[in-house]
Amino acid sequence: MTNSEALLRSSIFPYYPTTDAERFFETEKHTHEDWFPTHHLYIFSQYRSLYCYVELFGTIQNYVLLSAEYDGPPVEAKFIQKAERWEFNADTFTAKDE
Repeated sequence: MTNSEALLRSSIFPYYPTTDAERFFETEKHTHEDWFPTHHLYIFSQYRSLYCYVELFGTIQNYVLLSAEYDGPPVEAKFIQKAERWEFNADTFTAKDE
């Protein structure tokens, strides 16, 4: 955990498709993913670095550097969650004095 904006900015990298296949996949994912939109977490290690790929609602996509000094076993774990429809109720989000 940190309050350092500089550390946060240096630890988060946006995902950007670099090949034509990736670009096509990203622009058409709503047509071929079973449960679009979804949330994805993909935790993986690379050498001594530990990363997490975070995708929210199938659109916000970032890599987060969790550790540059990871010394554990190789890690590769994926988690996917369907983004369920949610009915907003303003009454539950209004500050009140009672």
